[in-house]
Amino acid sequence: MNFNDYKIKTITDIAIVTVDLLVATQRDAKPFWDQLENDLVLKWDKVIIDLSYCTLIDSTFVGMIVKIFKTVSSNNGQLKLVFPEKNARTYLHTTGIVRIIDCFNTLNEAVNSFDSKIPTRKISFDEEFLYN
Repeated sequence: MNFNDYKIKTITDIAIVTVDLLVATQRDAKPFWDQLENDLVLKWDKVIIDLSYCTLIDSTFVGMIVKIFKTVSSNNGQLKLVFPEKNARTYLHTTGIVRIIDCFNTLNEAVNSFDSKIPTRKISFDEEFLYN
């Protein structure tokens, strides 16, 4: 992972981290954590990780997202994830991450969810997907 693989921007009091990797794997997890720590993102009250560009996330990177969630939550903050529905079927069904972190289809939905009571997305899978 290099400095161009992610971008951090802010909207008022929200830190938005865009992961600009097609595939986020074990080799990216620790450098990603280190940069978030160095940039003090883990101390923000409101954090969004945008995974829209990722087509695959391995289990180590998912574990890092859970670690980020725990760290932000322990500081009384909130973490939200953004990823398109098309990507959700492959990696988020099996990880169960949607049960612990609020997930949204678009960045706008995630940003607006801090100020309103927009329900988080509940992912449902048809039987054909579940048993193949």
